[in-house]
Amino acid sequence: RLRTGRPSGGHQRLQRGLAAMAEQKPEQNPEVALRESNSPSRLEPLVAQAGPAVESRSPQWLGVAWGGAMLLTGTFCTISAKIMFETKAEGLEECGGSMYCKFNKPWFSVIVMKCAMTCCLLLHYAASRGGNGPGASAGTLLKISLPSFLDLLNVLISNVGLLWVSPSIYQMTRGSVVIFSAILSVQLLRRRLFCYQYWAVALVTMAVVLVGIAGVLATGAGSSTVTQIIVGLLLILLSQVVLAYQIVVEERMMTEDHVTPFQLAGYEGLWGLLFFVVLTPSLMLTPGNPSPDRPPSPMLAIYHEDFLDSLAKLGHSGKLLLWCGVYFVSIASYNVSGQAVTKHLSAVLRSILEACRTLGVWLAELLLFYAFGSRADGEAWTVWSWVELAGFMMLVYGTMSYKGLVPIPCAPKPLVAAIDEGIPRACSSTSAVGSWIA
Repeated sequence: RLRTGRPSGGHQRLQRGLAAMAEQKPEQNPEVALRESNSPSRLEPLVAQAGPAVESRSPQWLGVAWGGAMLLTGTFCTISAKIMFETKAEGLEECGGSMYCKFNKPWFSVIVMKCAMTCCLLLHYAASRGGNGPGASAGTLLKISLPSFLDLLNVLISNVGLLWVSPSIYQMTRGSVVIFSAILSVQLLRRRLFCYQYWAVALVTMAVVLVGIAGVLATGAGSSTVTQIIVGLLLILLSQVVLAYQIVVEERMMTEDHVTPFQLAGYEGLWGLLFFVVLTPSLMLTPGNPSPDRPPSPMLAIYHEDFLDSLAKLGHSGKLLLWCGVYFVSIASYNVSGQAVTKHLSAVLRSILEACRTLGVWLAELLLFYAFGSRADGEAWTVWSWVELAGFMMLVYGTMSYKGLVPIPCAPKPLVAAIDEGIPRACSSTSAVGSWIA
């Protein structure tokens, strides 16, 4: 057979076997598939979908600069909004027998935010070479209207709560989104959380309770003020329920419809401005303050707002106009710097900076009160601030533990998870904490 040039039967069978092995696709390790489907980072679509965790060619100083910009602009987002609400200016509406009233305009702040978010579209099309890259389909654009409405509702409710509480309490209470994200991920996305995540959620819950107690007891005012703060805290918690549902919707859109974070933020801003075409006349036609000789209730800001009065106040107050501009620039810059941190550093460092943002807001409030003597815009340190500090430390530890960044001694991650940052085993269904959340 060798002389005739024809291969032997054994040689032919060997060639067929090698060809079959080459065509066979390797099966995915089921343990790896389980870890990928239950990765905690998937609860943060704006972080996980932003792009590669580290850009190898980027200089280190560039990532540090973006991290500082994210921390600074994130702090100014909350501080500038609170200062706007507390600034008094002459307008068209009467309150307490005077035209010189506070700028309690949560709807106007939503418009400013939506305008800043729309600027992300310019960056998206600039990155895709003037808009020549692939764009979103008409069906996808229509789907974005749902998370845009949820974002509008979330920002409005939280801003009304900010009218009553201090920025530090406001920022810490917003950390409760971890609780509602965990519940919705189990109920809607049918995901399994792990033992350490259940303990982290319980820790965050206790932290939010401590922060709320500190916010209520630190007032030192009458029962009406305490009532307002309690209602404000409840509104902020309600806004985080809406935000958690918004995160679930956005995650599905970015995984199924392949929408980039800049596209999503930009089109959400554009949809929000379209919503205001209908909302603006409706809010202006609703009844205003029934007793002009008394200060209006902040709850009035939910269903009524005179935008002409807002423009008049901006025209009569340079301070108000300045902080409105700071608010716009801060939101636009925060969106850009957040994505840049994920690109040049990592999503883990972005999570750490998010926690530092809360501390930055608190330190900025203390600085305004003691260093600049701005008692109206700043926050004093009281005996209840120690309770708030304890709640803050528990909140940061619980949030980091939920994301798998720091361990919980009573519920450590398994050895395999510590090696390759996956989690191979979920909590048993008989777990008390697991049954309570599920």
